[in-house]
Amino acid sequence: MLSLVIGSCIMMAFKDPFSPPTSEINTILRNLEIVLFIFFLFEFLIKVVANGFLFNGPDSCLMKTGDQLDFLILILNVYEISHGFSSNFKSLRMLKFFYIGPYRRSLKVVVKTIILCIPNLIKICIITIYVMYFFSFFAVKILKNRLFQCLNVDFSQFNPLTKSDCFDYGGDWVKKDFTYDSIPNALYTLFTIASTEGWIWIAY
Repeated sequence: MLSLVIGSCIMMAFKDPFSPPTSEINTILRNLEIVLFIFFLFEFLIKVVANGFLFNGPDSCLMKTGDQLDFLILILNVYEISHGFSSNFKSLRMLKFFYIGPYRRSLKVVVKTIILCIPNLIKICIITIYVMYFFSFFAVKILKNRLFQCLNVDFSQFNPLTKSDCFDYGGDWVKKDFTYDSIPNALYTLFTIASTEGWIWIAY
């Protein structure tokens, strides 16, 4: 079962959201998903036969966290298959890794460590937001209504530097997508710079 979980994770890595649903790779992955679903369903049925479903004492399947997760994944997989694999609930299979195999005890230690780190991570996030708010306040004071760009101009012939130059060359003087005109806009711009996600467009 651990091998099947790892195989499911590898299959998700091969999935290409930009390929058409009828492409060869997506067709193969769908067929493999059905095969994996049958294996996981067979595993759960064996557990039900051995331990009972719900009313067989504390060993019943729905009395254990790992089996509850298996049942939830199966239900979501049924929904996904019936809707033409339009959702991504199968990604929840990765959680089975924490309840399977000889690595369970060590994985519990890792998960517990991560959970214990969450309060400190939240504090770091709060401090980061405060620092960004502090700088966004000064950015609004200094750069409000100053970030514009000239569009619809042939830059190979002209180099408009001011609003008047832009109009003289027949261009449009418009506001940039990233500005410091308000605190929310400044926070968004600073966050984009800090995360380096799409920051290159700020310079244009």
